[in-house]
Amino acid sequence: MRSGDLPHPLPEDLVDLIAVQLNILGQPTRIRILDALRSGAKSVQEITDASLTTQQNVSRHLRLLLEAGMVQRRSQGREAIYSLVADPSELWAAALLLIR
Repeated sequence: MRSGDLPHPLPEDLVDLIAVQLNILGQPTRIRILDALRSGAKSVQEITDASLTTQQNVSRHLRLLLEAGMVQRRSQGREAIYSLVADPSELWAAALLLIR
């Protein structure tokens, strides 16, 4: 992605989306969760093991990431399995273009 690919000025709905997603990414635990999911779908327990926090805390952050549309959830038996919705590098690329 190049800066020329972004409309100028940015449409308000895109500004709002970027602000919400950057706000979501402004918490280290959420970044750890997204990083854990880069290697593939994981259960809440697997995410908890990778994120250095409690299962209750992971569940709270996963709910926010799910509401923001950054992760998706599916049931597998009695477990909830989470995975990334899109390639996170796309969001980072867009954000970095804005601050350059």
